[in-house]
Amino acid sequence: MITEYNYINPSVFGFRLRTAMRKRKMTGRKLAKEIERAESTIYSWTNGYQLPTLDTTIALADILDVSLDFLTGRTEVMEIGGSYA
Repeated sequence: MITEYNYINPSVFGFRLRTAMRKRKMTGRKLAKEIERAESTIYSWTNGYQLPTLDTTIALADILDVSLDFLTGRTEVMEIGGSYA
């Protein structure tokens, strides 16, 4: 089976992360505290300068209650609290 692999676009990831944070009314400061990272790190992710590691991305998805597919740009559906937004 041949599968086409695409990279994760940091700009898309940042936009999706900001969107999920807004829906959850979560500030960069609060998210940074939740995942024990510097607020500047959150800023780098939300502005598309850097990408988090896979385990951190999983933690972000869990905290924000969204799918990894949404954060990485593979789907437009953002699942929050069991409903579709």
